[in-house]
Order: sequence, then structure tokens, then C-alpha cells
Amino acid sequence: MLISLTIAIDTGILLGIFFQELNYRKKLELVEKIGSKDRVISVITIAEIISKIYKKDENDDIVVRITNLLGKMTDESNIMPVTKEIATLAGKLKSKYKFALGDSIITATAIISGCDGILTEDPEFEKIEEIKVIRV
Repeated sequence: MLISLTIAIDTGILLGIFFQELNYRKKLELVEKIGSKDRVISVITIAEIISKIYKKDENDDIVVRITNLLGKMTDESNIMPVTKEIATLAGKLKSKYKFALGDSIITATAIISGCDGILTEDPEFEKIEEIKVIRV
């Protein structure tokens, strides 16, 4: 059964799945319950994932495997670019919550995109008042 909500997915969730970290099966199950057209992913998440792939392991097999998984979980319709509106809100959120810029952009993307919530494992997101935080 698919969840019929629009959910933004934080980078850490996808990295946990791709690198099969603690609770990755639970994370994968949650992401799969969100219909592919109901997943919102900031373009910043793509950059963060690519950065981690090459930082963690430059083994071609791992890069290819994770890149393929990323392609299966995302498509151009659910990857959101950073617009001026998102950047402005991200700046305000960064100032308000003392977030990293990437987390601020991901949060602003979720809010501006009209998401029902943001799926994360990052405890810093718990202080956000502007959108529902779904912790794994």
C-alpha cells in the first residue's frame, strides 16, 4: 500500500539505503511506500549523494550500483531545482535554526513544494516548526 502523501526525502535516508547502513531495510520500505511521483528530492540531495559516493569509495562497481539505485528512486519529475524562492526561504531557515545550508535548502524545497512532511533521520530537523518531520 502506497502512502498518499507528498514527502520530501532527506539525503541521509537515501545514503543509508545505498550504503546499507543501520536500519536500511526500514528506510527502504518507507521510501518504497511513498509513490515515486509523491517523492520530492532536492537537487542538493543529488549533489550530496554523488559527493559521498566518491568520497566514501571510488570503486567503479559501487559507484555504478549506487548511481543505478539513485536512478530507480528518482526521476526528473521529482527532483526539485533551487529557485530564488527556495533560496530565500533556505536563508531564513538557516538563520532561524542554525542549519547547514544543504539541510536548509532541503527543508525549504519541501515547504515550497507543498510537501506533507520530510522524511529524515537527522535529529536537527525536530526543531522545524514549518513542516511535519517524519523521523526514522
